[in-house]
Amino acid sequence: MKMLLFALIMPIMLMAQDDKEGYAMWQTIYLTPNTANLKALGLAMASHNKTYHKTGPHQASVYNVATGPNTGKMVWLMGPLTYADLDTRQVRRP
Repeated sequence: MKMLLFALIMPIMLMAQDDKEGYAMWQTIYLTPNTANLKALGLAMASHNKTYHKTGPHQASVYNVATGPNTGKMVWLMGPLTYADLDTRQVRRP
């Protein structure tokens, strides 16, 4: 009985670990905005995202956090992407 169960489960376990590119992740950054300059920050982030993060794996979105311990903060999400996509990202230096 144990051998039969092992014979049935083993192929499933082997197939589950075969997928090397099937993962997706998101880069998340929490920001605490200065509420006095919130409109300027929103416009600057929208302009940046339209220029550098419009499509593809580096596509980004910004959301306001409404509940939980980070209420009042903003979260910047980029993805879905892989670690290889992070290697191809061009970082702009000031």
